[in-house]
Amino acid sequence: MRKLAMERGQTMAKMAREVRATKSGYLNSMNCEQIGYAGLVMGAGRMLSTDVIDATAGIEMCVRLGDRIETGTTLFKLYGTRGLDEAERRILESLTIQSERSKSLATSNSNDLISMKKGIPS
Repeated sequence: MRKLAMERGQTMAKMAREVRATKSGYLNSMNCEQIGYAGLVMGAGRMLSTDVIDATAGIEMCVRLGDRIETGTTLFKLYGTRGLDEAERRILESLTIQSERSKSLATSNSNDLISMKKGIPS
């Protein structure tokens, strides 16, 4: 991604913050809409047509649904200069980390789950 930005003459923000797991367990679900809003508060999108987009802001996901994670594991990396506290809060609140792996994740991979929700046969 950094190489592509450099080829286009764009700059990229340095990583500003790592969002780390506050407990151990399995990442069984996440509210992707809230993660999208986290990007908005960092300037990676617009709520209003007059909002200015920060082309260097973004969110990198470092784990996958169903992964076993330990306390302190880096879950996401935030890039940007504003709204980092609220973005981190939104992301952490959007995650479901439980001691047991979800049965639906134990038999499927996350791509199958996404396809099923969209009504696309695998």
